[in-house]
Amino acid sequence: MNRENMTTNELFRDDFATIDGFMSFFRYKTVRELSQESGLESRQVSKVIKKMLKDGDAIKRGRAYKYPNGR
Repeated sequence: MNRENMTTNELFRDDFATIDGFMSFFRYKTVRELSQESGLESRQVSKVIKKMLKDGDAIKRGRAYKYPNGR
């Protein structure tokens, strides 16, 4: 599906799946690194990370994020 025709909710789910694929169990990554690797804007990455932190799907150290060890 073309991103221009997607609803806001669909765009968020698409961005979530993209960032989920670039996160790491072993290495903390910053929003800038995830943005460069995924090709998404840093604002979109930040929204996804915020949701992941709220749901317990990511942990934060300084300005970097990764998956929790038990995920």
